[in-house]
Amino acid sequence: MNVMDKQILVFEVIEDMETCKQREIDYPLLENFKSDSIYIIVDPFNKEVWIWNGKNANIRLKFIAAKIAPSIRDQHGIDYMITAIDEDYEDKAFKNLVET
Repeated sequence: MNVMDKQILVFEVIEDMETCKQREIDYPLLENFKSDSIYIIVDPFNKEVWIWNGKNANIRLKFIAAKIAPSIRDQHGIDYMITAIDEDYEDKAFKNLVET
């Protein structure tokens, strides 16, 4: 895999279809995430898949995200860790990823 293949991918969870859709979101990502949504972020640099839960997202969206995240992880690397994080409680590693 070359450097061009390694990029952060963002997927928004779609409740009606119980799936997700890849989104092109401008940086800083965190400022452009919607509080009523859930995003799945693939970080190939740290081999991590993040589930970002907006503070106003409903429980059904959270369930769908938890169901979809492993398949997204498997498409990019089975050794990727899946981590859920809630809006307003993002840790330093996540903020470094989405703000740069």
